[in-house]
Amino acid sequence: MQTRSDSNIYAGFFVRFAAYLADSIIASILSLTLVSPLYAAKAAGMDFLGKNILFNFTIINIISYLLFVAYFVLLTYFGHSTPGKKIFRLEVITEDGSWNFINILYRETIGRFLSGLMNIGYLAIIVTEKKQGFHDKLCDTCVIYKGAVLSEDEILKKEAAEQRRKAAAEAAEMRRQNAMAMAAQNAAHMQNSNGTQTATAPIQNGNGIQAATPIQNGNGIQAATAPIQNGNAAAAMQGQNVTAAPEAVQNQDAAEAIQNAAEVQATANDAEATEAVQNDNGAQATENEATPAEAKSDEAGSDKVDSNESNSDEGNSDEKKD
Repeated sequence: MQTRSDSNIYAGFFVRFAAYLADSIIASILSLTLVSPLYAAKAAGMDFLGKNILFNFTIINIISYLLFVAYFVLLTYFGHSTPGKKIFRLEVITEDGSWNFINILYRETIGRFLSGLMNIGYLAIIVTEKKQGFHDKLCDTCVIYKGAVLSEDEILKKEAAEQRRKAAAEAAEMRRQNAMAMAAQNAAHMQNSNGTQTATAPIQNGNGIQAATPIQNGNGIQAATAPIQNGNAAAAMQGQNVTAAPEAVQNQDAAEAIQNAAEVQATANDAEATEAVQNDNGAQATENEATPAEAKSDEAGSDKVDSNESNSDEGNSDEKKD
């Protein structure tokens, strides 16, 4: 945010572009003038000056580039400006007031190379508050109109506009936070409408298998008659007054614990069912063993009765003879 001490007027994209074009023309003329003897030497028979020594660049190309960069570095460092900038009354300053050669060298070489990638770094001058390109941001530099300052009224207007912008941003952020808080409160209210939290969805374990599905043992007997509920739901079933958490905790450990408990219960039911079947089979076997014995006993009793009746008839016959 600009303050009253920051009364500079920053140069925009188009005026800086015009100044750079003027400087490029001047620098090109100077470098071409200085390397012209090298071209003459090459024409005189010094062919090594025209051979590629760095990719596709010759010695003459490299010297021309160094002269072009030196134009911007030296003039900017010693005069805070270049001939092209002076035409439009522009100068380069730093935000913190420091000024050193390495910083300017970095700005005019690597900084301009990065800004020149698809010219995105130069287009940033249009949208930034202090009209800075990437090379300005890297080196904390700005380009201003030399000797031009904002009036007191203009500074006050800028401060008021900045305060309005900041207040609007804070209000938008507050509305966003309130909306999020209201949504969270509504979600919690829907979950806690009855004062206690019940299981609204089956708990799944780490493999995605539903752990609350009723489990059946080996004899087809259902081991679980209701889905397994979480700790709060179980306590509520026991009559305890449990305040539900805003969000149900369903992690892998809880799911595994529930699954282990279900497996233990299923094992116990298997054992009980097996014992019941064995008892039924034992009782049936006992009954089957008792039935032949009773049949034999009845048969023996019938034979005895027949024998007595026969003896009685023989006695009666003897009496009649007598």
